[in-house]
Amino acid sequence: MKLRLDEALKILDEQAIVSFTGKICILNDLTKQQVGDILFDDGNIVSCSYLAHQGLKAFYSLFIAIFDEKEIQFIVEPEVIAGYERTLYYPYAVLKKKLKPLLERYKMAQKSKPAKHLKILLNASFLAEGEEVTANEYEAMLTISDYSKVEDIYKNSTLLDFEMTDALVSLRQKKALKVVKENKAR
Repeated sequence: MKLRLDEALKILDEQAIVSFTGKICILNDLTKQQVGDILFDDGNIVSCSYLAHQGLKAFYSLFIAIFDEKEIQFIVEPEVIAGYERTLYYPYAVLKKKLKPLLERYKMAQKSKPAKHLKILLNASFLAEGEEVTANEYEAMLTISDYSKVEDIYKNSTLLDFEMTDALVSLRQKKALKVVKENKAR
C-alpha cells in the first residue's frame, strides 16, 4: 500500500518523540526492495539515503516521491546504529518545517520541466561572454557538461528537481542553453 505524505510524517514524528535509535528502511512497495533508509540517533535524523542520493537531497527527494504517490513503504527497525556517517545536521523539526514550501516549489516547477527525451547543450558563446550565473545555474551547467539528455541531467545532479528546473529555465532565458530534440529511433 502506498505511503501517503501525512502517514510518512506521522511515522517520523513518532520516532522523534520517543527518541528512537535505529533505522527506517525505505522499500519499493511493489518489489519490496530496499531503496534507502533514514537513520535516527536518540530521536534525531542523522542520515538519509534514497536511491542514489544522500543527505538533504535524499530526504527531500524521498518526500517528493511520496508527494508524487510513488510506491513507497517504511519499515521501522530499532537497532544500534554504530559507525554511521552523519549526512543530515538539521533537527527534524526544521526539516519538516521546510518540507511544505519545498513541495509547493516542486509542484510549481513541474509546469516548466523539460521533456525527458530532449538533449540540452551549453551555448559556447554564452560561456565566452562570461555572464554571471547563480550557484544553482553553475551546478546545472556542470551537470550539462557531463550529461546532455534531460533525464540524465536530473538523475545525476546534486540539485533537487525543482532547483534544476529553475536553473534550466533561467539559463534558457539567458540564452546559455541550446535545446536539441533527440532522435527517438535510436
